[in-house]
Amino acid sequence: MSTSEGMDVEARKVTERIVVVIATGVSIAYVVLLVIPSGWHVKVTQIWSFYIGLFNVTIKADSIGSYLIKSIIMLAAKATKSNGPSREFVQKLLDILDPEEAHDIQGLRDALCNIEMLAGGFFNNCQVWSYVLYGSWIMAISLLITIVLLMAGSCLLLASPTKCVRWTSFCMFSMAAVVNLLGLGGYIALSFQLQRWLVEIYGSHGGLTFSVASIACAGLTLLVCLIPAMVFACTNLPRGHIEDDWDQQNVVVDAYGNPMLVDANGVPIQVDQYGNQSFSGPPSQYDQPYDPYAQQQQQQPAGSW
Repeated sequence: MSTSEGMDVEARKVTERIVVVIATGVSIAYVVLLVIPSGWHVKVTQIWSFYIGLFNVTIKADSIGSYLIKSIIMLAAKATKSNGPSREFVQKLLDILDPEEAHDIQGLRDALCNIEMLAGGFFNNCQVWSYVLYGSWIMAISLLITIVLLMAGSCLLLASPTKCVRWTSFCMFSMAAVVNLLGLGGYIALSFQLQRWLVEIYGSHGGLTFSVASIACAGLTLLVCLIPAMVFACTNLPRGHIEDDWDQQNVVVDAYGNPMLVDANGVPIQVDQYGNQSFSGPPSQYDQPYDPYAQQQQQQPAGSW
């Protein structure tokens, strides 16, 4: 094996370590994104601000004039019949969106769907928050699968380099990229309608609600999609027809397919019949057995009988 080939193999080993570090870092970042209570969406209405994670919703009355608007709503409800549906709807909505209580997405969705009948479907609460819930489930499941595949691929990349191990590692990294990309796409598609919630009654703005965690997940997804390309192009991934044993790809063989000893420059080493290294050098003409007929054939002129 030449020096350049040795450097190339060493560079590929370094690349494999870099891939493992990237995969491990992405997995840790995904665990953080799974457990944080908010940061995926921020929906600001005239009264409440919703800080949404994958499982929980933090509600705060931190918008300008929130207390004033709530008072006006309650006064408008009291102006109607004391037991009218409008007052019941407003009271239940205020109880559900109490900033002092912790909410999970599924519980909030169920509560909003229950009071949807009082509003006659006017606010479209149930559909919007159902999509947010389903998108969160898809995103959480895809992130968990991505973490498992990245860790498994990294372990195989650090294992003994065989054809089966290397291709299995590449397939796991590729599956992680596909699952991560599909999960992110599904989450964006399903939770995109959150920006239109309460816009029809001028209760909120119609801007994008994606927050820091969603942007970070999109960037990490690009890294996950880059990992299979790095494994395929820059690591010791076997290509073509080689043996399962990785070390056999650089073995020099003779005309009969038997392995031969080589020096540091790849030059075959002469051995005797017992496999020991021979220092006699290549056979000379004096080592050949004497053949008197060969000399006569050389002296015989061409074309003669």
